[in-house]
Amino acid sequence: HSWIFIVIFITLSALKSSSSSSSRSTTTTRSTTPTTTTTTTILSCTSSSMFSPHSLQGSKSVHLMMRSKYSRFCRQQRLIHFSRFIQPQSRNTLQQSAVHVHHKLKKHFGSHFCESCNFTHAPLVGSSSGGTSTPSFRTMTTTTTTTTYTQTPGNNLRFNWSSPQDLTSFTDKLVQQSKAFYDEIANEKNATFNSVVKRMALFEGKIDTDTSSVSFPKDIHPDKAIRDASTECTNTLNSFFIDIFTRKDLYDQFRKVRDSDEYSQLNPLDKRLLDRYIRDFERNGLALPEEKQQRVKEIKKKLAELSVAFQKNIGEDKTQHLFTDDELDGCPLSYIKGLKKDEDTGKRVVTLQYPDLIPLVQYAKNPQTRKTMDFLKAKQCQEVNVPIFEEVLGLRRELAKLMGFQHFADYSLNVTMAKDADTANKFVNDLRERLTEPGKEELKELMKYKKKDGFTDDIQSYDWNYYFRVRKEAEYSLDNDKIKQYFPTKKVISGAFEIFERLLGVKFVQEPDNKCVWEHLKLYSIYDKKDPDTIIGQLYLDLHPRDGKYGHAAMFPLQPACLREDGNRQHAVAAMVCNFPKDSKDEETGKVIPSTMPFDDMITYLHELGHCLHGVLSRATYAKFSGTSVTRDFVEMPSQLLENWGWCPESLALLSAHVETGEPLPKDIVDKMIAARNCNVALFNLRQLFFGILDLQLHCSTEYVDTGKLWNEMRPKIQLVNNPDGTNGFGGFAHLLGGYEAGYFSYLWSLSLAADMFSRFKKEGIFSESTGRDYRRIILERGDEIDNMDLMREFLGREPGNEAFLEHMGFGDLGEMESI
Repeated sequence: HSWIFIVIFITLSALKSSSSSSSRSTTTTRSTTPTTTTTTTILSCTSSSMFSPHSLQGSKSVHLMMRSKYSRFCRQQRLIHFSRFIQPQSRNTLQQSAVHVHHKLKKHFGSHFCESCNFTHAPLVGSSSGGTSTPSFRTMTTTTTTTTYTQTPGNNLRFNWSSPQDLTSFTDKLVQQSKAFYDEIANEKNATFNSVVKRMALFEGKIDTDTSSVSFPKDIHPDKAIRDASTECTNTLNSFFIDIFTRKDLYDQFRKVRDSDEYSQLNPLDKRLLDRYIRDFERNGLALPEEKQQRVKEIKKKLAELSVAFQKNIGEDKTQHLFTDDELDGCPLSYIKGLKKDEDTGKRVVTLQYPDLIPLVQYAKNPQTRKTMDFLKAKQCQEVNVPIFEEVLGLRRELAKLMGFQHFADYSLNVTMAKDADTANKFVNDLRERLTEPGKEELKELMKYKKKDGFTDDIQSYDWNYYFRVRKEAEYSLDNDKIKQYFPTKKVISGAFEIFERLLGVKFVQEPDNKCVWEHLKLYSIYDKKDPDTIIGQLYLDLHPRDGKYGHAAMFPLQPACLREDGNRQHAVAAMVCNFPKDSKDEETGKVIPSTMPFDDMITYLHELGHCLHGVLSRATYAKFSGTSVTRDFVEMPSQLLENWGWCPESLALLSAHVETGEPLPKDIVDKMIAARNCNVALFNLRQLFFGILDLQLHCSTEYVDTGKLWNEMRPKIQLVNNPDGTNGFGGFAHLLGGYEAGYFSYLWSLSLAADMFSRFKKEGIFSESTGRDYRRIILERGDEIDNMDLMREFLGREPGNEAFLEHMGFGDLGEMESI
């Protein structure tokens, strides 16, 4: 078979050559403004499975030859996609070579080759319509300012919408095709596990990906028209899927399988899958009388619609304030220079986006400056979102009553590790009791520094972040702004990848920019070190703020890991969306200033990376159990576990490199930071408890709650600080309409689990690949295929406990705490 591969090599070399010469004359950027138009020809093959050893139906020797001689070349050059521009003068020669190669490979490997490479066939020149077919070339008109978007193999997401109408049309077709599929399931006369349950599960792997293609743009796309269309289409899909999963005919099909003799013969995973579908149907009201079923459906649809509107209001919020440089006194000069200037007044524009807000409330010496921004943040979207939130609460109360629960918290927690609100309340109240007195002592320490500044009033909400920093810097000789210079964004990204490459036995490879759709979006493919030819997961990074973008830090699962109908594996894809500072320019010299991360942002990056690895390293059999599809009070464990690597000297050496000298964070600074880790720890966690207790109290209520009154009464009682007058923080509390309703306490609950998990790494080594591979195999790859507590037991080799958590919180000597 050597001659076949010689032709392949010659063809690819020619492609490489033409691509190289083409790149000299064609500039490719993402600007939508056309300049010079050039006509280029691109092969219609876009799948790398064409040269994947796993897709070849040949002998073992061919398989090995392909792997050994060509896989590395093809992977590095990315020529296996044939997505390179071809010079017109080379077109005929290349076409003939490609056609020749294609037919020889087809002859040897069979029709499977054509199916896997997605060639478009057309009659050979001079032949009749019924003659031999050939891979056709398609002529594309491109501009010198447009990047051609191409997908990587196995990534079935689509974000390159040409217009809102394009997105809407796709959604309409998706609904039509999906309905036809579900109708087939409902009409299946012989309801078996394979004909109903497994078939539904396999379809879910595809439909989840298509749904992400529709819904993700609303949170992230730079084009407002596309974001708006995505919002409308997401509402359409939400309504459609609520209709589907409240269909009694579908529910009855699943019950037939459960009630059949086949059920007892199912393996544990398949039985879990069937039970999970039935549970989800019944949580949508299908075990209720018909009139109640209809009302549950109406409530679910309205809740989905209100949630989308609530999140959109926050994402599109444009609240800002103008400050003079004097009013920003105390803030780092690099921060001040990085702020936009108002064209009319020359003042600095400060928004509620984190890179604007956080440095100001931490550094501005003028209390009025901090007070202004603290007030604006506290009342963000208050007028539009509080009415939405209170309507949501009313609907949740009604839903819980219809479903036979005492209150919504019990309904929501019924499918979590906690199981009910009593368990959650006991957990948070126990912590509150332990933290309140230490918190009061920490507040006294903050007051000492406020009095030094000449103020005698109590610590206010706008003092919180400022005096947290002042105390830590004074007592531990730390300078947060100087520390920030050791964490350039690019170094944090590469350093974190290096850490978890070593720990988990994987490799991160950045894809070319033409694999992404808009500026600042980066795509990384992940490989197992033992199998460097197969993508096992992919991760998008979008780390910097812009108008209309999701305003916090989050991981978005986009494509689930699962087995496809053909038995091949679909890898998972996720996105990390953050709002870290981006590169800026010096006002005077125009020199680019690389972006750096405050230490807390670096920890946030590790936190979100923990979520992402939980998603993209999944090896679930069914999409329903993929990655982060675990209980809400377990999902924060992997993210909070990874934060620990931000506190270890060995890993900090990989995460840090001074922006000018390249030197890692000095040991004396590392030692001081570790010593200061629990500075203000009680007050910090009382803030978390304020959110968690507030959330539980709201959702344990069976009557209307004045949310503004509750917020203002509870904050000083729990967080020990007053709330700004006239504000209601629920308007900007996105978590409670984003899946954390009656579940915000799970951050602290999961922290207990994460601390226990990390105790094994501390014992066996934070870079122990055997421990890391155990973590990957037992926790990350399985997703929700096994009960979460059983996963913990298997990894730890014992029952989980709270000793590590108490030590982490800094009060291990305050008595035992009941284990979760």
